[in-house]
Amino acid sequence: MTIDHTQARLQRMEERLASLDRTVAVLAKVDDAPVKRIAETFADDPSMVIVYRGVQENFSQARIAEALRDRALPRADQARVSRACGSLYDLGFLKKRKPSGYTIEEGWQAFGIEKSLKLILRRAGIADLE
Repeated sequence: MTIDHTQARLQRMEERLASLDRTVAVLAKVDDAPVKRIAETFADDPSMVIVYRGVQENFSQARIAEALRDRALPRADQARVSRACGSLYDLGFLKKRKPSGYTIEEGWQAFGIEKSLKLILRRAGIADLE
């Protein structure tokens, strides 16, 4: 084996370990099935999907509120976005980012959150942030 091959293999192993670590972190935060948690959190409120997507895209809370208004969703103001982020944080979908704000908890990817969120928006007839 060459040094380059060994280095590439080590990087793949590190990426896989990091992915498993994120998955375990999510599993440790929830006490029920992760897929059920996704559905319960987002299915009845597409605006939560837009808030989550906004955090995912590193939008400011003001920009997320604007995205909610653009889609004619109710309670499209910065205070609502702030409360929604707090709820998503409490439920384990977001984590705190230093010095301020939130970022997504990447461990949810293993449970199909992307597919679920796209389906929720499609069913509601609401455009994604793309």
